[in-house]
Amino acid sequence: MKKKILFSFILFFLIFSCGSTEVVAPSNIEASDPDEDNPNRVEISWSPVDGAGIYYVYRSESESGTFENVGFSVTSDEDSDGDTRYYFVENFEEGEGGTYYYCVTAAPDKDISSESARSSVVAASTYSGSWTEPKEIGSASILKLAAGSSDLYAVYCSSDTSSDLGIYKYAEDEDSEEDDAEKVWTSIDSPGSTNGSLDNPFSVLVIDSELYVVYNDQASTAGGKLTSKYYHDSSDDEDNPSFAWTAYGSEAFNDVAANGIDAVESGLANDIYTIFFESSTVTFYKNSGSSGSWFEIDITSESFINNAGSLRVISNNNTPYIGYEDTTDGGLYLRAYEDSSLQADGNVSTSGIDDGNVAFVSGTSAIYAVYFTDSGSFEAKSYEDSVWSALTNTDGQPTVKTGTSGSLDSAWYNGYLYVFYLGSDGAYVKYYDNDDGWQSAQKNGGVITSASAGSLQLVASDALYAGYIESGKAYVRILE
Repeated sequence: MKKKILFSFILFFLIFSCGSTEVVAPSNIEASDPDEDNPNRVEISWSPVDGAGIYYVYRSESESGTFENVGFSVTSDEDSDGDTRYYFVENFEEGEGGTYYYCVTAAPDKDISSESARSSVVAASTYSGSWTEPKEIGSASILKLAAGSSDLYAVYCSSDTSSDLGIYKYAEDEDSEEDDAEKVWTSIDSPGSTNGSLDNPFSVLVIDSELYVVYNDQASTAGGKLTSKYYHDSSDDEDNPSFAWTAYGSEAFNDVAANGIDAVESGLANDIYTIFFESSTVTFYKNSGSSGSWFEIDITSESFINNAGSLRVISNNNTPYIGYEDTTDGGLYLRAYEDSSLQADGNVSTSGIDDGNVAFVSGTSAIYAVYFTDSGSFEAKSYEDSVWSALTNTDGQPTVKTGTSGSLDSAWYNGYLYVFYLGSDGAYVKYYDNDDGWQSAQKNGGVITSASAGSLQLVASDALYAGYIESGKAYVRILE
């Protein structure tokens, strides 16, 4: 009787074991690069598993997040080496681009309770942007970009003490008879010469599709005095435009050559604010758009004027903000100019800042500060509800090359913060996503240009434009 029971147990064990073959987790999982013709298509592949009859695919928006089942696969094919691989394809809608994380399990049949452990995780990017070939603008050591709703201006000069400002405009071809005319590059007249040997000897902005330049006018004196001009159609005949440079307010409106110039439009009447150094003194001017006159805003009582560096001025909700580095005690500040005075708060960071590598950006609902510290780290913060907070998702965060002024710029585009920065092996553009961290602004994540580039510029309108100087020449690339 005992032998019969023992035989029955062995037979039952063999039958049960054959019907519940355990399978291991899939291996050699790979993600394909976005296809040029199908940029929002993700393809995951892996090696077959012995005993597997079905594979389940899981996806998460972060590598350490919760993975949810998005489908299964029983499809296989041979790769270029003749090896069998299984595949899973997922298509996203336009605008859903980003980086996603996948893993795969195996099971002997459709009973998901018998699936294997999960495979390793692989990332797949669906972002469809790509950069145009570089447009060579001209020989230069300084470059500034400014964009209107659909136009781009590239303004540049050499390091000569009396250098003509060169200007290119990128806009729809005005001679085209097509309703949707293509954009072309056109050289336009120079407003004059500036002192290119100074640090930041001019600033540019676009107001109502017209280019404004604030610069050291070498025609005023040998040293140059600050002048503002705008390029506009001075003709009353719409069929025969006549574009020319006209002084905006009084010419040479400060007493000595300006350095570190920055300017911004702010307010409801096209007011222009400009900030600059006269020698080592910080000077702040406003031009009222209704009258076109310049007047100085007295900030001499402010303690920061004796130890400020890398001046910036931006606008948010029709309020101008002055940004600067504290060159004595270290740290970074952005202070609002409200009620005819600079506000006392505004400390962004107490860290020492890498000289010339600071960008402030006005976003949809927040202000952003992006900068390199003296220790070589990259930091990005947002300002909401009167509080500065670090962007917490550091996935893919830029690794920067410090010590070179002008190796960082930033812009707000399509609802994201974009950063153009110089790394150790090249210059890159990335954007920040709260869920996915820092993502490449182009498919396959290639470099924009080499690590020897400088004077990095990033501006946005109907497209994202990246400008830089390399080997003594200015270039512009466009994200399409």
